[in-house]
Amino acid sequence: MAEFDFTPYSQQWVNLFLIWVGFSTIAGLLARLFLPGNDPVGPLAMTAIAMLGTTLGLFLFGSVVKQTCPTGPCNPISIPGLLCAFAGVLVCLGGYRLIIRTTVREYSSSYDSDEE
Repeated sequence: MAEFDFTPYSQQWVNLFLIWVGFSTIAGLLARLFLPGNDPVGPLAMTAIAMLGTTLGLFLFGSVVKQTCPTGPCNPISIPGLLCAFAGVLVCLGGYRLIIRTTVREYSSSYDSDEE
């Protein structure tokens, strides 16, 4: 297998990206555990929803922590960060389901009216 030689700066970004994908995947799996259902979403789309929800949740978490403790460091990869990421993924997954149901309902109602 080929080895990649990255500069230290780019290696840091690759590591951060992989940590972010792993953290988002864990939050997404937790969200799917608490919101089970038969969604027509594949693993890549679920990972994208999880990353969007994690970003949303951790952005809100970071803004709250910054206001409550402006001098302390904020590490989003923690238990409170995971809970906020989980909440963000729940919101995004719920929004996705709402959009899909509305779109499917509108499509099926227009399909039914064409048959008559």
